[in-house]
Amino acid sequence: MKKSSSLIFYFIILNFLFIISCGKIAEDKIEGNWRRVNVENVNSDSFEELKFLSDETFNLYQYTIDGNIVDTSYRAYGKYHIKIKNFRRILSITETIGNTTDITVFKGDWHIMKLTGKYLVFYKKDPGIDYWEFVKE
Repeated sequence: MKKSSSLIFYFIILNFLFIISCGKIAEDKIEGNWRRVNVENVNSDSFEELKFLSDETFNLYQYTIDGNIVDTSYRAYGKYHIKIKNFRRILSITETIGNTTDITVFKGDWHIMKLTGKYLVFYKKDPGIDYWEFVKE
């Protein structure tokens, strides 16, 4: 009996450590510049770039296709962190400050569907479904 309770204890500790390390690995992978793929309009004349920084802040820019910034300021910036909830990676946007009124919908918890060295895909269900897809630059 003592041996089985010790095994259960070690199993719980290992799972806890695994979950914590998954969050840290995701934070390392998400840092950098990500160009949004406009899946709704592939012929759009502008695109967005999301820059995740190592201090858990982000900047969101909007560019025209020729590479010029659409406005002179950020579209938005704020704070983020990666957390694990129900064994899933969550991108939690905790603060957003922007120069457009629609940026407040960016705040909240986003479910990370895919995060590799090259691709980032996340979605949010509240209000409605919002789906964002990126390639790393």
